[in-house]
Amino acid sequence: MFELYKGEFQRLRKGALICLLGLLAVYYVMPKFGFWEILHRNMGFLLTVGTIGLSLAFGIFHAILWRKKNFWVFLIHRPLPPKKIYLSLLAAGVTVILATIFTSIFATTVYYDGVTDKVVDGRHYVFAVYLTLLSVACYMLGTLTVLHRSKFVIISFYTLAMVFFPEPQNIWAQVI
Repeated sequence: MFELYKGEFQRLRKGALICLLGLLAVYYVMPKFGFWEILHRNMGFLLTVGTIGLSLAFGIFHAILWRKKNFWVFLIHRPLPPKKIYLSLLAAGVTVILATIFTSIFATTVYYDGVTDKVVDGRHYVFAVYLTLLSVACYMLGTLTVLHRSKFVIISFYTLAMVFFPEPQNIWAQVI
């Protein structure tokens, strides 16, 4: 199981490294061009929406790669139950998310805390953990969407609306 995890992570590591360097470059360049002052109030919302979209896309893309016939036949002929095969592939994807999302946001927060004169409190560090857990959940939702037999699994995207709107604004939203 660990060998399968290592192989899948090695297959994804170049893309993860490119994404990590790209995110760090964006976080470094934004204040230089003045985007930080423009987007200051909406930065958390924009990061959350971007993380949700990219994690869903990565989960769907990664699961589509598993469903290719030659790849799945290669995996299923291993002396492992399908559950352990899935868990090792899923762990590789989660590791990629941890390596990109958490590392980039945490490194940026530490940089702003240590080098700049901006105010950084504990909630900024907790936000990195929140975004990481949210992106792992969205990644798993993306893989579920591809791998589940029922097409009604798309209804599970309703859970993402609960993240954004935890308190319903009217009686009909509360019923749903």
